[in-house]
Amino acid sequence: WPVRKNLPRYWPAALAGLAAGLTPYLWMIYRTNAVPEFCFYGPIRNWHDFWFYVSREGYRNVDQSVSAGWWDKGQFAMFVLRETARQFGPFGGALVLVGLVRQWRAWRRWESWGLLLGYLGGTFVLIGLLGFDYDLLHREVFRVYPLLSYGICALWLGLGAQTLFGWLKERVAPEHVRWGAVLVLVGTTWLADAGANYRGNDHWAEDYARTVLKTLPANSVLYSNADTIDGPVGYMHWVLGMRPDIE
Repeated sequence: WPVRKNLPRYWPAALAGLAAGLTPYLWMIYRTNAVPEFCFYGPIRNWHDFWFYVSREGYRNVDQSVSAGWWDKGQFAMFVLRETARQFGPFGGALVLVGLVRQWRAWRRWESWGLLLGYLGGTFVLIGLLGFDYDLLHREVFRVYPLLSYGICALWLGLGAQTLFGWLKERVAPEHVRWGAVLVLVGTTWLADAGANYRGNDHWAEDYARTVLKTLPANSVLYSNADTIDGPVGYMHWVLGMRPDIE
């Protein structure tokens, strides 16, 4: 942003960079035609198909519910604040707040504004654009949307931790005290999240896929209407070779 005045001089490089960033869409067009059975909405053969994908047209009925109102948006706003606090454990959330406040002095103003708007864009602005009912299903759907916003929180956490350790360095002489603070921060975050992230004994998706495939008669054709089926069942069938007689 500070060098935006130079853009007219370097527009060919800027245009090339923009084109390079859009190349995953070319790969998507190719793959939907190369392996159409893996596509949720079928192959992309024209501009209408392409716009259908990138505009999320298929999710229109999901993104906007006629029964959702401002009360639901308010509930989601509180939900995303709680989720933000949970990402980094009991002490990490406090350091995120320290970093959020400290950034206005430690970093340049445009950087701080960029990070703040980045966080708001993936959380509260997105909540304003979506028309989700505040229920269990839509909370689980929305839970993954603010991942980039949580990445920004990690930057604030780093600045908050740097501020804390700098404060300790000025007031506490022993090195082990500062390292103890580091271990407390990392340890509590790990303990808070380890149980939810360890999936070594979780076989639910595999059991579900095996059950679906075993219930099919010989030489069946399975029609799927959800990626919750496509993923596990497709993996067991195409990758592990279970039930090669079906399509």
